[in-house]
Amino acid sequence: MGTEVHISAWTTDEAAAVTAFDKAFNEFDRLDALMSTWKAGSDITRLNDAAGTVAVPVSVEVREVLHASQEVSEWTGGKFDVTFAALSGLWKFDHDIDGHVPDRAEIAPRLPLIDYRALTIDDRAGTAGAHRHGHRLVDALALGHADLAHHGRAGDDGAVLLGARPPDEN
Repeated sequence: MGTEVHISAWTTDEAAAVTAFDKAFNEFDRLDALMSTWKAGSDITRLNDAAGTVAVPVSVEVREVLHASQEVSEWTGGKFDVTFAALSGLWKFDHDIDGHVPDRAEIAPRLPLIDYRALTIDDRAGTAGAHRHGHRLVDALALGHADLAHHGRAGDDGAVLLGARPPDEN
């Protein structure tokens, strides 16, 4: 999902820590394959590609993340909107950052495509879909899902904590 991950451990059992790290990175890779917008064939990429046409089969975990995103969108009155990737390409925040700020004329045609309410999730059918061609979902919530649901809790600095720090490390 375009994110660098670092894991640290305080332990007297290095082999167990290495095994745990391998499991954690394998899980991140699995979730990346499901939810990344950077991976062809991921559930999110397929959902984005089918926007405005048909709902697509997606995993239970992807549906959970989409439900969570809709809930956050409701809580924030739409200030957070998982469909804001419709603005993708206008701003560059990744490896291609260039400092360009798009003008209103570039942004305006895409604004109608940002609407979390146009995302449908059908748990019974195991599908999700976006109502309008051009809707695009982001994979940002997938990172939180990977961090919190599978590996621990987020620390104040964004780190994932798998347990308590040693007593002498406060």
